[in-house]
Amino acid sequence: MKIYLIKNRWRINYLKRLFFLFVTFFFFQTQISQAQQVSLSNTRLTLRTAFTEIERQTDMSVDYNREIIDVNKIISIPRKEGELSDIMTVLLQGTEYTYTIRENHIVITKAPVIAQQQNKKNVNGTITDINGEPIIGANIVEKGTTNGTVTDIDGNFLLSVANNAVLHISYIGYLAQEVITTGRNTVNVVLQEDTKALEEIVVVGYGVQKKVNLTGAIGTVKTDEALKARPVTNVQELLSSSVPGLFISKGSGAVGSGASINIRGTSTIGATSSALILIDGIPGNIYTLNPNDIESISVLKDAASASIYGSRAANGVVLITTKMAKTSDRPVVELSTNVGIQNPQFKLDFVGAEDYMRLYDQAMMNDGKNAFFGEQGIQDLKNGKYPDNKWYKEIYRKNTVINNVHLALSGAEKSIIYRVSVSNDYQQGNLPNNNYNRLIFKPDLQFQLLKNLKARTNMQYTQTNIEKPGGDMNTWQSQTSRISPITPIKEKNGLYGVGSSMAGNPIAGVNQAGYGRERHKEMLAIFDVSYTPVENWNINGNVASYSSDVRYKDRTRTYYLYDTNGNVAKTENLVPTLKETSTYNYRTQLQFLSDYGFSISANHNFKILAGYSQEYVKSEGFWASRDNMPFDNIDVLEVGSTNLQNGSHAYDVAIQSIFGRLNYDYDGKYLFEANLRSDGSSRFAKGYRWGIFPSFSAGWNIHRESFFKKATWLSELKIRASWGTLGDAEKVGYYATAQILNYNPKIYSFNNVLVGGAFNNQAINKNITWEVSELANIGLDFGMYDQKVKFSFDYFNNLRKDILYQAPVPTEFGLAAPYSNLLKMRNKGMEFLVMYDDYSGDWNWGIDMNASFSKNKVLEMGDSDRWIENNTITYLNDRYQLAYGYEADGLFQNQEDINNHARQGNVMPGNIKFKDQNEDNIIDGDDRVVLNRKVPVNYGLNLRFGYKNIDFSMNTYGRLNVMRYISGYEGWAFYLSQNARPMHLDSWSETNRNAIYPRLTLTNTSNDTQYNSYWLRNSNYLKIQNIQVGYTVPDNILKKVNIQYLRFYLTGQNIATLTGYDGFDPEGGWYPLPRTFAFGFNFKF
Repeated sequence: MKIYLIKNRWRINYLKRLFFLFVTFFFFQTQISQAQQVSLSNTRLTLRTAFTEIERQTDMSVDYNREIIDVNKIISIPRKEGELSDIMTVLLQGTEYTYTIRENHIVITKAPVIAQQQNKKNVNGTITDINGEPIIGANIVEKGTTNGTVTDIDGNFLLSVANNAVLHISYIGYLAQEVITTGRNTVNVVLQEDTKALEEIVVVGYGVQKKVNLTGAIGTVKTDEALKARPVTNVQELLSSSVPGLFISKGSGAVGSGASINIRGTSTIGATSSALILIDGIPGNIYTLNPNDIESISVLKDAASASIYGSRAANGVVLITTKMAKTSDRPVVELSTNVGIQNPQFKLDFVGAEDYMRLYDQAMMNDGKNAFFGEQGIQDLKNGKYPDNKWYKEIYRKNTVINNVHLALSGAEKSIIYRVSVSNDYQQGNLPNNNYNRLIFKPDLQFQLLKNLKARTNMQYTQTNIEKPGGDMNTWQSQTSRISPITPIKEKNGLYGVGSSMAGNPIAGVNQAGYGRERHKEMLAIFDVSYTPVENWNINGNVASYSSDVRYKDRTRTYYLYDTNGNVAKTENLVPTLKETSTYNYRTQLQFLSDYGFSISANHNFKILAGYSQEYVKSEGFWASRDNMPFDNIDVLEVGSTNLQNGSHAYDVAIQSIFGRLNYDYDGKYLFEANLRSDGSSRFAKGYRWGIFPSFSAGWNIHRESFFKKATWLSELKIRASWGTLGDAEKVGYYATAQILNYNPKIYSFNNVLVGGAFNNQAINKNITWEVSELANIGLDFGMYDQKVKFSFDYFNNLRKDILYQAPVPTEFGLAAPYSNLLKMRNKGMEFLVMYDDYSGDWNWGIDMNASFSKNKVLEMGDSDRWIENNTITYLNDRYQLAYGYEADGLFQNQEDINNHARQGNVMPGNIKFKDQNEDNIIDGDDRVVLNRKVPVNYGLNLRFGYKNIDFSMNTYGRLNVMRYISGYEGWAFYLSQNARPMHLDSWSETNRNAIYPRLTLTNTSNDTQYNSYWLRNSNYLKIQNIQVGYTVPDNILKKVNIQYLRFYLTGQNIATLTGYDGFDPEGGWYPLPRTFAFGFNFKF
C-alpha cells in the first residue's frame, strides 16, 4: 500500500509537469486568425440538413420557429464550402428570412419589412428579458400580415403598422407575447423565459448535450425557480420536488444541518455510499455553495448518464455547475438579499397541567394504587400552587433571524472576463446558543491567451462558523418531553429550579451547560486550460484541489440548580471539561480531456471524447481533552488538570481512471451513445484494484420522421433505452484489504506496570473487489404545442451484484468480520413528470408534477435465507428490512377475553391483544410477522403564475404509503417520563372501551411496548415548502435611474406540513423545522 501511494504521488507530480509544459508550449504558439469554415455535404439539400451540418461543424445552435419556416424545403445553392457567414447568406437567399448571430446561437427570423401605406403609424420600442438585458434579433410581426422586423443590438425596433395593429413578439427561448398598439406609438415589452426551450442544453458528464439528443435519464433542476430568493442556508433543501427520483429529506431544524440526498431508493445492503456530488467537475461539499452562484444542476440517474464516472456513480451523480464569467460591455453589479423571522414548526404536543394530573391519577389507579393528586390537587392547581408549563416549547427561542446577502461583480477587460462574488449567510437557531454564519468568496477569471487557447481560474473560499449548546442537542430537547407541566422551570426568585427527578432541568442545561463550536475553512481551486488546434477538436487539462480545515471545541461547564430559598440544590457537570479536535482533509485531481466532432456525408454525425484523471485524497486529525477546567471563561487546554487524553488518525486513498464516450446520431433522428470507464483504487489489493464500467444507450426522435411532418402540434416524441454497469467501493473504508495494527499505550501489564502494544482487531479479505450495479433504463419523452405540454416516463431495473458486506461471525472468532462480495439485490421503479406552461396576454402560468417509487428484492444472502435485525426482517427473494413484529388485534376488554385468548404473559384488560399466527395457543417470537409491505411513493407539485410584473410561485412535495412507528416519549404515556400527550386522553377504561389508546400504567408496560402493529401509524404527508410573491419594477422606470433589474419579494419557507401522523414531523425528529417568513430584493445595475 505504501509503495503504491508513493508511486501514485510520483505519477501525479510527473503529470503535473507535463501539464504545465503543455500549457507553456501552446501559449507561445502563433495562431492565424480566420473565420469559421463550413463544408456542406451537397449543393442540393434541405434547410434542416444544412442547419444540422452547420451545428455539428461549428458547435453553434441554429434556432428558428418551425411554424413560420419550412425546414424540409429542398434548396439549391451555388457552392457548398465557405465561411459561415457566406454559407448562411446563400442558404437564405431568395427567402423572406434573415439571420443574426448572438453568442453561440444563429437565429433565423423574418426579414424586416416596412410597409409604406396610408392609415399607418410608426411604432417603436425596446424588447428586454426579465433582467433588463436587451434581446437582440427578437421578431416583431404585425399579426395577420407578413409585415415585421427584428430588434437591433440594443433591443430596439421601429415598424410601420396599421393604427389598430396587434404586434406578435417572439424570440427563441422566450414566451411570445401579443400587444395591442391602439392609441400607442411606443411599445416596451419584457419577454419571459420559456423554461422548456432553455432546457435544450443539459450539462452531462464532462460536457453538455442538447436535451433532444439525450439517451440517458437525466433530471435538470430549474435553478431560476428552485434556487431563487429563498431564505435558507443550504442548497439541498431547495432541491425537494424538483426532479423525479431525487428524494431530499430534511430531518432536523438545527442550523447547518442540511438535508440527505437519495437517488432512486435503496439499492444496496449494509452501509451505503451517498450520491456523488460534483462541483464544476470536482468532488466537493454541497454545504459550501450559495444558491446565487449556481448556474445549473443535473441529476444523472441511469448508467448511460452516470457510467462515465464509473466506480463512484452507483448511487447516482449530482452535477453542479457554478456561474462563470460572461462578456459584457460594462461591469455589472448584482445584489441579492433577504431578512426573515423564524419560529419552530411544532408537531409534537403534550397535555396541560390539569389533564396531566387526571391522567397520572388514572394510571396510578390502574396499577392498584390511590390517586396521587385527586380533586384537591386540581383545586390547588387552580389556586396557583402548581405552574402549568410547556417545557417542550419553552426550551426554544422565538422570532429568530435569518439573513442572506450575496453580491457579484462581473465584466470584461481586454482579454480577461471576470466574475467575483461574495456572500454572507447568518442564521439564529430556535434552540438557544445555536447559531450559524457562513462567508463565501468566489472569484472566477477567464483568459483568452490566443485565439484558440484560453485559461480559466475558478476558486471558492468558504468559512463556516457554527455554535451549539453544550452536550447533545437532541438530548436536551427530548428531556423536556419527560417533564410534567407542573414542574417549575424557574423558582419564584428567578433562578433555575432542580426540574424533574428523571430529566433534571434541560432548559437550564441548554443555556448554561457549555458550548460546542465548529469552524470550517474550505478552499476549492480549479485551474483549467482549453486548446482548439483545429475546428471541432478541443483539448482540455485541469488541476484542481479541495482542502478542508475543521476545528471543533467542546466545552462543558458546571452549572447550578436552586431551591425556593435560593440555595444550591443540585450541581450539574461537576467536572468541567474541554475537548479540541482538528481535522484536515485534502484532495487533488489531475485531469485531461479531448473531444472531437465530425460528420460523414450529410446525416451521420459523430462526437468522441477521451480522458484521464487521477485523484489523491488524504485526511489527518488530532484531538485532545482535559478536565477540571478551573475558569469558566478561559478555554485553554493548558490550564486544565494533568488528566490529558488525546488521539489521532490519518488515512489516504488514490484513484486512477481512463474513460471515453462515443456519440452518434443520424439526422437527429436515431441516437446512440457508448461510455467506457476503467477505475483503479488503492482500497483493494493488487490484482483486484481495477474495474471496468461500460454503458450503451440509444434513442429515437420519432417526431422528426417524415410521417409526422403534418403533426405540427407535436414538438417531441422520443423513446430511449440504456444499459450499463456502475461501481461502488467507498463503503469498505480506506484499508479494507490491508493488515492494520492498532496501538494502545496501556494495553498490557507486566509486573503491575501498564505498557503499550499493538494489536489487530479486524479480519481482512484480500480478494474483495468492486461492488457492481447493472442498471437498465427505458424512457419516453413527449411534448406538444412547442413544449407547452410535456410528459416524461422512466422505468429502471438496478441489479446490484457482489455487494460488499460484513457477514456475522461467532463471538469466539475474536475479530470484526471482513468484507466479502456476498450479496445480490434488485431495485426496480418508475418515474413520472408532467408539465404545462402557457400564457395569454399579460398572464402566464405553469404547473409541473412528478412522482416516483422503487421496490427492492434481496436475491442472494450468503448462507442464510432470513435476517432479523432489531425490529426488521429480510427474507430471501423479498424486500430489504421490512417491519417485523406482532400483529395487534385490538385491546383486551375484560378478564374473560384474556382467558379465551392464547397465553400472552402478564396482561390486563385494556392491554394490546396480539394475534396467534401459528395457533399454538401461546404468543411468542414465532408469532411475529411482516407488518408493512406498502411501497412509498414520492411526489412533488410546483405552481407558478404571473401577471405583468407580478409573479407567484408555490413548491410542495410529499410521500404516500409511508408508515412510521410511534413510540417512546413521542407516543407512550409516562414511558420513562412524567408526561403525556393529548392522544392519551382517549385511553381505555371500563367506561371507555372503544378508546384509541391502551390502558394507562406507570409500571406494567412490558406487553404494550413490544414491537407491534398497534403503533405503526400512517405518516403520509404533504409539505408546502415555499410560497413566494414578487414584483419586478418596470424597465421604463429603471432606465431613468440606470438600473437594469429590480425585484422585490415576500417569501415563506417550510410553511406547513399536512399529515395525519400524530407525532414528530414525518421526516424529522426532535429539532423542529423552522417556519420562515422573509422579505428581500434582487438588484442589478
